[in-house]
Amino acid sequence: MLKKLLFLLFFLPLAAQAQLTVSGKIISAVNNKPVPNASVFLSDASVGTQTDATGSFTLYNVKKGQYDLVISSIGFETYHKVLMMNGEPITIPEITLLPKATLLKEVKIKYDPNHKAHLKQFEQEFLGHSDNARQCTILNPEIIDLNYDKKTDRITGSADDFLIIENKALGYRIKYLLKSFSSDAIRVNYYGSSTFELMKGTASQEKKWERNRLKTYTGSNMQFLRSCINNTSQEAGFAVFPLIRKINTDRPNDSLINIKIKMFGNFTNGNMFADSLNYWKNKQKIPKVIQQLHTESVLVPEKFIKTTGKKDIYAIGYPDCLYITNTNNIKQFNIITINARYAFFDNNGVILNPEAYVMEGYWATQRMAELLPVDYEPPISTNN
Repeated sequence: MLKKLLFLLFFLPLAAQAQLTVSGKIISAVNNKPVPNASVFLSDASVGTQTDATGSFTLYNVKKGQYDLVISSIGFETYHKVLMMNGEPITIPEITLLPKATLLKEVKIKYDPNHKAHLKQFEQEFLGHSDNARQCTILNPEIIDLNYDKKTDRITGSADDFLIIENKALGYRIKYLLKSFSSDAIRVNYYGSSTFELMKGTASQEKKWERNRLKTYTGSNMQFLRSCINNTSQEAGFAVFPLIRKINTDRPNDSLINIKIKMFGNFTNGNMFADSLNYWKNKQKIPKVIQQLHTESVLVPEKFIKTTGKKDIYAIGYPDCLYITNTNNIKQFNIITINARYAFFDNNGVILNPEAYVMEGYWATQRMAELLPVDYEPPISTNN
């Protein structure tokens, strides 16, 4: 009997922790009436619901951490609020939704003869190029508003409603509110809010999805940050080394190189300036930075992870780049550069100021197809 009582006492705090809630009520700024059937969710998590006839909502089973509460309803501006869950349920004061501003103007439809090709390019850059991406489908691509700029070879896009994505590799149905997308020859950027729902399948399908989620999580940036604050990074297979980068003083700046190449390339008097042209072309091939990887100096998390004055909020910072490997995937490498004194993240492994946290390598190639909800929990046997 005593053992049973101790067992219950041990697990009661965990059960209470799992039952954190966020509740509130939504009204319209137009008439102060409740807004029913509004979508309410924590962005990038698996927690979401809709308001009832009275405009009320409750989100259940919220993990500790920082979240972006998103409320979306047709005819209203999307509402965002940052929430910090520290172990206590939250009741939000009455939320007022503003009507969406609409401008009556002449609509000019610009025909894009290559729309199908540009849509395919969008899907590839948004979903990714991995095995997981090949098992992802956007069910309503017709709502995507795409624009192509021929001069810059740049695709931009957005959507006024949720994109519905089925990820049959990980078993998620994702609703993604795409605010902006841009893609050119150099970089891909997209911004939006998402909510995850587990797909229903056969027992074998669901076991496969769970294995794939674990495979995606293993070696991920999410697992790396979580393992650092839990002092289990070594057990999780991570090794971190300092990577020192310095500007290569043997290489002139790009503007000078381009001027010289253009100048000597414009001369047509035989090969008189061929040597000068080749000289500057060779200068263009010189690396902009010199790198030194110190594999003899293994960094422990205490060297680059700090606590903050806020509960469950941590800081990562280091004067040089962090070069990260994982024994679970020897071909994978990652480089992190902190573009500020610190980048901050919560206990779920979510970066709170992503502009300060620049990733290179494998993590930088990850797209929607590899995205796990921020409240994902691996099996107990996996190192966090």
